[in-house]
Amino acid sequence: MIDIIIPHYNEPWYICKKLFLSLEMQRIVNWNEIKVTVINDGGNSLPEEELLKLSYPVIQLSIPKSGVSKARNVGIDCGTEPWIMFCDCDDSFTNIYALDEILSTLRRSKADVLWAKCLTEFGRMVVPIADDKQFIFIHAKVYRRQFLIDENLRFNEGMVYSEDTLFNDQVTQATDNIQEIRCSYQPYVWIRRGGSVTTKEGQ
Repeated sequence: MIDIIIPHYNEPWYICKKLFLSLEMQRIVNWNEIKVTVINDGGNSLPEEELLKLSYPVIQLSIPKSGVSKARNVGIDCGTEPWIMFCDCDDSFTNIYALDEILSTLRRSKADVLWAKCLTEFGRMVVPIADDKQFIFIHAKVYRRQFLIDENLRFNEGMVYSEDTLFNDQVTQATDNIQEIRCSYQPYVWIRRGGSVTTKEGQ
């Protein structure tokens, strides 16, 4: 039902492990198949021996160093499921019910985009993203794949910063069929870390 696209550069396994284990924990509640694709953007692959320990399959694709926008676009193009979610490799879901909440909403929705409020962590501080900034970023959002294809929506590969802001601006211009996933908690944590593939320093 859902393609989870994860750009990766040279982040070591101990940085990425939290996301993959948080996905593993989701399956305690909901055993629906998820398709996880890691796009290695010109860097080292994640260790296969660690990925094979997970209860869900992870596909790794490698591309020449091109930036996070290209990596996400490759993810869109290689997707096969009705919905696409973009995750940074150092982010995580907040609890074991988070993905189940998202999947349950998808089954009932005819929207082009669904979004949930999320947290951001910078240094040692974890805080909610302000309501007026929730739709600037791609985190905790799920996009209908056919909508992205029909509207030819892609990330600008010439940008190395705020590419997700531009992408979501184009999304909101292409549709007003956007639905909030209403949870009693924020289901996703976006980690803001200098030097990652999704920051300017990592490009």
